[in-house]
Amino acid sequence: MIMIAALLNRNGSPTGYSQWIFAAGEEWGVEEALIKAIISVESGWDSLGYNDEGLHDPRQGSFGLGQIQHTDTFSWVRRWNLAGNWPTDLYKPDINIDLTARILAYFKSKGYGLESIDVYNVGETAWSRGVRNESYRRKVKKAYDFYVGI
Repeated sequence: MIMIAALLNRNGSPTGYSQWIFAAGEEWGVEEALIKAIISVESGWDSLGYNDEGLHDPRQGSFGLGQIQHTDTFSWVRRWNLAGNWPTDLYKPDINIDLTARILAYFKSKGYGLESIDVYNVGETAWSRGVRNESYRRKVKKAYDFYVGI
């Protein structure tokens, strides 16, 4: 697999992603700055980003820009019964950006508000058990402040 570094525009996001971020933000009611902040922290804008979650199976883990979880025990695409070639399609920036925004909107609709950032990172089950990731929240907040300010 060949990795090509994305060129960043003056807004700190890779050129070519802006239209998808705008469209996903509009469709799901999520601020563009939050989508960018999550992606920046989750993958560093690496559309081929992959975390095997300790499962040692290339078909399971967290994938792409927003590090969308897809495992045997949990998958956003199965939750919403989405058609596609999973998990391969999670490496496609347009699909991954849309799912990142959709997941954030889902948590917002469940009343998590700002805690949606934490729930995105640790998951609903862990969140309900009191698991928090303060370091992650700080990183997302810092990135969010950056993207709001540009």
